[in-house]
Amino acid sequence: MTGNCGTTQWMAPEVLAAEKYTEKADVFSYGVVVWETVTRQCPYEGLTQIQAALGVLNNNLRPTVPENCPPLFKKLMTLCWVSSPEERPSFEEVLEILNSSTDGSLPPQLERRPSDSHVR
Repeated sequence: MTGNCGTTQWMAPEVLAAEKYTEKADVFSYGVVVWETVTRQCPYEGLTQIQAALGVLNNNLRPTVPENCPPLFKKLMTLCWVSSPEERPSFEEVLEILNSSTDGSLPPQLERRPSDSHVR
């Protein structure tokens, strides 16, 4: 993959840590974009880029999902923000999630995935 580029608040932990990364880093960033779409806010407002980066790297910091967030989007963000890139969905799976239903249910293979406890 290319060198470390992008805007800190949207970067996956592995990118912030200057580790080797895959397209799963883009899945993480997509989760932040979904959050922006739902909230119409910038992620980590009130924090500097360094504070946000250190929070994501060291404290599993993620944007706070609002209580009124549709369940499908909350689950999508949760899956995209999993710390381990291998456990994040692929973009093909993201499309499956988005096309799955209007009732917020997920395809069975994604329902079994673990989620980090960072979504408040």
